[in-house]
Amino acid sequence: MRSVPHGHVLLALVFSVLASAAWSQTFLKTIGEPGRNEKGFVLHRTPSNELFIGGSVGDSAMVQRIDDNGNVLWSRSFRPPGVFAKHVFNLNSAPDGTLIGVGNGFNANGELKEGFHFRMDVDGNVFWVRNWDNPEVYEREMIALSATEYVLFANIFELGTPTSSDLIPARIDATTGDLNWLSPRLDLVAAVPFVDEVHAVTTIDQSHYVTSRIHTAGAPYDGIRAGLSKFTYDGQHLWTKYLLFPNNVSRRIYPTDIIASNDSLVVAYSGDINGISTNWTLGLIRVDTLGTVAWARDFNVAGSGQDMSTKIVAT
Repeated sequence: MRSVPHGHVLLALVFSVLASAAWSQTFLKTIGEPGRNEKGFVLHRTPSNELFIGGSVGDSAMVQRIDDNGNVLWSRSFRPPGVFAKHVFNLNSAPDGTLIGVGNGFNANGELKEGFHFRMDVDGNVFWVRNWDNPEVYEREMIALSATEYVLFANIFELGTPTSSDLIPARIDATTGDLNWLSPRLDLVAAVPFVDEVHAVTTIDQSHYVTSRIHTAGAPYDGIRAGLSKFTYDGQHLWTKYLLFPNNVSRRIYPTDIIASNDSLVVAYSGDINGISTNWTLGLIRVDTLGTVAWARDFNVAGSGQDMSTKIVAT
């Protein structure tokens, strides 16, 4: 969950521009040991200014605490049940100062499977790890509602079912990790039941806003849109809109992140805003909390044929 009270936003890309004099590097450190396959997926700074990396080592999920110079203070790995290697995808802080997080496995096609969620303290002691009986469930983010309960935004992807892929928000008991409540599967575009896939979540004034990849025309690429959904604080779905283009226009847009900026929202995307090719650009969409677009900016990086964004970063 990311909130930007003031300032600007930057789009984090899968490439870097090293020649810019506007940026200075504090340190460059490789974290890991020879012979181990280690990956980092998320960096989280707590309200107490502690830094944590979530990722994986070998086939196990991993969390590391580092200092501001990139030195590893401790590293913990754990492996939830399942057949695929596990990776931590998101970390957040709970009101009591503990860490809460979610993760998933990847199958051979790079698809997310076998979601899990966990709670640990800042010294790396794991209180609990929970996973789903259905391996088709994967998770994006877990947010603390209070000291006793968390809201979890997950997805279920089953191509053989009538609605294929749907959001399934849930509430989790903070003490045990057990399921307190599970939403029915949410088909965000009921008129065309196909893929609805949550990508990122942010919160404004006791409401959660989710950006999702949605298909407004079934399987064809020309109906892929960046969706915006509003949820109550306890995870009840209120509404969903798709952004920028109507359903009868051939466009292919994939959302990647969302942040709160004052009383507005900023959604990042990658895709083709002129058609359905693989010649992608990337951009930002600013909307109000009713889903009305204030502006959109598209960025085409010279010399690149498929630009992809990953995160929005506040400055």
